[in-house]
Amino acid sequence: MRLRNPRLSAFGLNLIVALSVLALGAAGAQASGEFLILEGGVSKTFLEHGITSESITGSLEEPGNLTIAGLGTEVRCTAVTPANATAQRHGLILGSLLYTGCTVLETSALLHELPCAISDRGGDQELGKIKTNLIHGLVFLHNAKSYVLIKPDPPGTVFVEVELKGAECPVSGLYPVAGSTILLITAGHALDLLLTPVNNPTLFLGDRLRFGERNATLSGSAVALLTGALVGKQWGAF
Repeated sequence: MRLRNPRLSAFGLNLIVALSVLALGAAGAQASGEFLILEGGVSKTFLEHGITSESITGSLEEPGNLTIAGLGTEVRCTAVTPANATAQRHGLILGSLLYTGCTVLETSALLHELPCAISDRGGDQELGKIKTNLIHGLVFLHNAKSYVLIKPDPPGTVFVEVELKGAECPVSGLYPVAGSTILLITAGHALDLLLTPVNNPTLFLGDRLRFGERNATLSGSAVALLTGALVGKQWGAF
């Protein structure tokens, strides 16, 4: 990926550095990736800059939607805030996410809202907040494009347990959100990275994203910016 006006497409973010891309489940990936900083017309990796990690923030560019196969239901959130999120050497991302403004929609007809209170397990249903557990990501390259593979940390755990409640809620229950998802890195604004979910099964060897026992797909997009010592620097990934 060229670093001109970079953005990282996504949603929603410690891998052991020694893990290979195949061990992470990206089919046909060419190589693990790196984050880049552009300064004085020269792009260098975090390692070349002597950077161990850098704090990041972000926001949704488009509402985040999680569509659940066979349930006729979609979870939609209007905002996301990274918590203690960092970008690290070797293309690693680590942190958790707080989604707010979350509602439950019926997708079978006109996307009308269902009478369901929603939160993470034991969270604040009234305000529709969902806070994930720790998440890790790894940049990888595939067919000359840059992606980020997102999984719970540690592997084998869940992103979050989503609780749906309400006397008239037709899908009440506790649903673990597990598996993995992939985000595409594309060009965009001058300082941020744009992250867009990619629901392409040919990129996966490992677990697909699941909501309870059902497959799920993520849509929307988000941006990520550096906020630590490198705040205001142009960055990207390759």
